[in-house]
Amino acid sequence: MKKSVSIIGGESDGIWLDLFHKKDVEVVPFKASNCAYQVNWNIDFITAFEGHPLKNIAISCGDKRQKGEMVITRFGLEGNAIYAISPQIRNELNNQQKATVFLDLKPTLTYDEVLQKIKKSTLKKTSQKLQKELKLNPAQIGLLKIYLSKETYLNPELLAQNIKKLPIEITGSALLDEAISTTGGIKLNALDENFQLKMMKNHYCIGEMLDLDAPTGGYLLQSYFSMGVHLARHLNAMP
Repeated sequence: MKKSVSIIGGESDGIWLDLFHKKDVEVVPFKASNCAYQVNWNIDFITAFEGHPLKNIAISCGDKRQKGEMVITRFGLEGNAIYAISPQIRNELNNQQKATVFLDLKPTLTYDEVLQKIKKSTLKKTSQKLQKELKLNPAQIGLLKIYLSKETYLNPELLAQNIKKLPIEITGSALLDEAISTTGGIKLNALDENFQLKMMKNHYCIGEMLDLDAPTGGYLLQSYFSMGVHLARHLNAMP
């Protein structure tokens, strides 16, 4: 006769975390992971460009760089590119109460290639050069204008540097309830190799109950499916 076991997994409101803590199971408080990040935009900029996409860009924070796209929102920035560097942003926010991300507005071109396109253009206005020669959209050009001084914007070398690495300050993250996914939950070292709680035999936890941090877009779901398959095989093999 097979043993009776309890398997717990999937999404919930998270109120169960205290129950496990009271059972001496090691847990980590929940924090927003794949979510929007706050930027204190210039009011004129956000009035003009709220909802505009930033496509074919790259964003970096710390040692992580991610290509993709984002959307400019009144709150800040959101989209697959910034979701992927959530751990690095969260780490800086925890340590410094702010974080700096760097936008590469032309990831397909090197700094030298960007600079040459600006210098060789026969157009007189810098904004026209950026739009025609580098195919930057109005929102990207708007970002450069609000973050750069007039002298920097009109200097080809400095402008090219910022097109490749424009610093944006992040001041916070979206609320927990607004996040696509969270970190926190049961610590992985509280489980054995088959997801059984070390402090509660014959109780297994998988899915978002565990303290995992993975990018959205199917990666989270695939990890949960894989956990389920592994655990099912383990339980079927039990005497």
